[in-house]
Amino acid sequence: MVVSEHQFYMVAEHYKLSPRQKQIARYLLSGVLTDRELARRMRTAVGTVDKQLLRIFTKMHACSRAEVLYRFVCEAKRIRP
Repeated sequence: MVVSEHQFYMVAEHYKLSPRQKQIARYLLSGVLTDRELARRMRTAVGTVDKQLLRIFTKMHACSRAEVLYRFVCEAKRIRP
């Protein structure tokens, strides 16, 4: 992962991500980028992944997966590992 577990937790808590949203964010940070692959790994429907991604975008004021990743990395740099 690009950020430490502690940094990830702090950023996720700052944006008030739910446990499911944190799971998706972890997968995104580890390189899983398609809804289908996320759904397969999480054992859920693609529609569920899509809805949760939209909620992540809203909470993080992001417009794309790339922006979510960027925000995680930038915010994590401010936190000691």
